[in-house]
Amino acid sequence: MQPSHNILGAILLGGGFCVHLALGTFYLWGNISLYLASYLKQFDDNVTSSSLAVVFPFCGLLINIGLAIGPNLARHIPQLTLVWISAIAFPITILISSFCTTQFFFILFYSIFGALFLGIAYLPPISMGWNHFPNRRGMVSGIILAGFGVSPFLFNFVSKLLINPNDIQANVVHPDPDGVTFGLRVLALCWAICFILGAAILTIYRKTQQRSGNLAETFTQSTTTEQDKEEVSAGFKSKEIYLLFFSFIFCVAPYFFFMANYKNYGLKIGHPLLVMEFSEHYGHLSSTTSHIKEYSIASQTLKAGISSGFSLLLLLEEDISLSSQR
Repeated sequence: MQPSHNILGAILLGGGFCVHLALGTFYLWGNISLYLASYLKQFDDNVTSSSLAVVFPFCGLLINIGLAIGPNLARHIPQLTLVWISAIAFPITILISSFCTTQFFFILFYSIFGALFLGIAYLPPISMGWNHFPNRRGMVSGIILAGFGVSPFLFNFVSKLLINPNDIQANVVHPDPDGVTFGLRVLALCWAICFILGAAILTIYRKTQQRSGNLAETFTQSTTTEQDKEEVSAGFKSKEIYLLFFSFIFCVAPYFFFMANYKNYGLKIGHPLLVMEFSEHYGHLSSTTSHIKEYSIASQTLKAGISSGFSLLLLLEEDISLSSQR
C-alpha cells in the first residue's frame, strides 16, 4: 500500500527541514567568532575579531554562488545526489577548519568551501517540494526554510555550551584552546547528522515515488519564453522592485550586520552579552516565524526592521556613553 500524497509530502518536507537545519548554521558565526579569533590568536598575534570579520561576508557570497550554480548542476546531476554530496562535503570542510592554525586556511575551509556546499544544497529540497505541491509553493518554502531559522537559535546554545561553558570573556586568548577545537568538531558532527538525516529522508521519499511510478526529477525551472522576458523587463520598470531593493539595503542588510557582529559590538561598548544574545535569539525566532507564515516578504521586512532598530538603539547608546565620558 502506497502512502497518500499528503503523507509523502510530509516526509519530503521533513527531509527538507532537516537539510536546512544544517544550512542555517551560516548565521552561527556571530556567536562563535570571538572564541575562534581568540583561539587563532595564540598562533598568530595579528589575528583579531576584526580580521576575521570577512568570514561572514564570504559565507554570504559563496552561498549565493552555490545558489547560482546549483540549478545548472541539477540539469546534469540528480538533485538528491547534490544534497548527498553537500551533506558529506560540508561537515568535512568544517572539520578540516577546526585543525587550521592560520587565518587564511581557516577562512578558506570554513567560509569559502563550506559555504559553497551550503548554497548548492539550498534549492534542491525546495524544488522537490514545489514539484510535489505545485499549488502550495509558499507553504513548501515556509516549512523547509523554517529549518534555516531554527538552526542558529538551537545551535547558539549548543555552541556556547561546547566552546565556552564557563562564560569566559574571550577577548584576548581563549584559556581552553582544546575546548574551541573540540566544540567546532562536535558541531561539525551535529551538522553532519542533520544533513545526512535530511538526505536520507529525501531518499526515502524519492524511492517511494519511484515505486509508485510518479517521479519528477527535473529541477523546477520553467523554460524562458519571450513573454517571460517581457514580464521581467516590465518588473524592472515597476516601483515595487526598487522599494524591495531599498528595503533590503536599509532593513535586511543592517540585520545581517548585527547578526554577524553583535558580540564584538557588545564587547566594545561593555554591554552585557546576555542582552546581545537575547536580541540575536529573538531575531532567529522571528525569522523562523516569518518563514512559517509562507515566507511573507512583509513579515521578513518587519523582522529585519525590528532587529535593525534594536541595533540602531545600541549605536545611539554608545554615542551617548562616549559623549558622557568626554
